[in-house]
Amino acid sequence: MINQYTMLENNKKTLLIIEDDIFVRELVSMKLREVKYKVTESSDGEDGIQKLLTENYNIVLLDLMVPNKTGLEILSEFNAKKSANYQPKIIVMSNLSEQDKITECLKLGAVDYIVKSHYSPTEIVAKINKLT
Repeated sequence: MINQYTMLENNKKTLLIIEDDIFVRELVSMKLREVKYKVTESSDGEDGIQKLLTENYNIVLLDLMVPNKTGLEILSEFNAKKSANYQPKIIVMSNLSEQDKITECLKLGAVDYIVKSHYSPTEIVAKINKLT
């Protein structure tokens, strides 16, 4: 028998954070869990792309500068391997604010680009809530 808690758990929006800065990753994760997202974390590009390709997420927060595979490499690889019925909304988070990087990420399918130093965790959560 499915109880009310199980139904709530199954209806949660799923989110993957690929971010190597433990402080940023844990702070944003905590804020997202407070508003009832089911959050998976990854601190490494290789691990992140494997999770992205093998699980289904509604939203992905992707840092550009992660070890073992950059955010741009993750975007490219995901685009080459994703299935047509799996379209998570990918938000790139970086402290790089060069317009060419932003444009490249958007061309590769990111729905938004956040310069981390310009947003608080609460503002990041508000942006995510607008997408879901």
